[in-house]
Amino acid sequence: MSFVVLLALSGCADTDPPTWTEGEVSIEGEPGALQLAWPAANDPSGVEAYLVRIDGAAAARLAPTSQRYSLDDLDSVVDHAIEVVAVDSVGNESTALGATLPGDHEPPVFGAGQLQATAEFEAHRGAPQSVVLRWPAATDDIALAAYLIRLDDGEVTRIARPQQEATLRDVDLGEAHAFTVVAVDEAGNESAPLTTRDAFPPSFPYNARLEEVATGPADAQGLRLEWPAATDDVGVVAYAIRRGTEEVARVDASILSHDLGPGAPSQGVAVVALDAAGHECVLRGPSPGLAAEIAARDRMAMEVAVAMREAQTMLLGSLGDSGGRLSDMFLAADVDDERPSAGVGVAMGEWEAPGRATGGGTGEGVVGHAVPTGTNAAGEAE
Repeated sequence: MSFVVLLALSGCADTDPPTWTEGEVSIEGEPGALQLAWPAANDPSGVEAYLVRIDGAAAARLAPTSQRYSLDDLDSVVDHAIEVVAVDSVGNESTALGATLPGDHEPPVFGAGQLQATAEFEAHRGAPQSVVLRWPAATDDIALAAYLIRLDDGEVTRIARPQQEATLRDVDLGEAHAFTVVAVDEAGNESAPLTTRDAFPPSFPYNARLEEVATGPADAQGLRLEWPAATDDVGVVAYAIRRGTEEVARVDASILSHDLGPGAPSQGVAVVALDAAGHECVLRGPSPGLAAEIAARDRMAMEVAVAMREAQTMLLGSLGDSGGRLSDMFLAADVDDERPSAGVGVAMGEWEAPGRATGGGTGEGVVGHAVPTGTNAAGEAE
């Protein structure tokens, strides 16, 4: 009798594997928070567990109530083959549900714009200085990780996104350097580099002035702006004419004048020298108040000179020339008085350091220090 029961029990052994209610496994979430998800499996004796295999190797054995698995620890550089198998209490395995997690093979890409390097002089030109780098934002198909900053052939620092500015300290600007920024993603893919060798803004000559010349007949009189040529270590590429923050015209670097046209006001107009790296040097005309102040000062100086001349004449008439000694003394004083007063040129035109960029890809000039009119970026008179 016991033999017959054994045969009956052996004939009822569970040999049927679990089956899937649906036939797909999915990968959900964003890079850094990816999860594998699958449907529930069915089995007459009950599902014992779910097995997760990655690239053919066992990765996890999960309870029958689990239908998700985190993929955060996978190497994102290569593709991964993933399988999920349901297993019952006697070890029968279902067919595998498979998915492929693609690796990150695409490098980041920079947006429109260029890398701008701007020297900041904090001491005399022979000492190492600082260079401020600014660049457009980069994007990546999966996840951007950081920006790598390189000086010449060496990596200097790593800047976490979304920062788009870095300051390099103790740079010897007495030598030429290549400044480079590279975007890198989580998989280590690097973008095409942004590189520049230009760290100096243009400069106008010392005491440069923006001249305003009336043109045309009196009933339709126009105004022409004239300015001296600016210089740059690489080259001036254009001059922009701005009224406030609005650019009203742009001319080639070989053109040193611009007609504003009849009735166009000159107040608030400036000429901006531009180089290929996006640096700027601003030459402004005198404001109405400043022009009036200069004119009043000139009139006062003339009145003082006339009064002094009259006093000299009266003194010579009263005391005599003393053998020419008084005339020589007065002549020396006249020569001193005819020297231009300091600051007149600065009042008429100025070298301006524009502010920092508010958006990727816009060029700005030197920041962090003031340089007087007509000096170069090192603070030296040209």
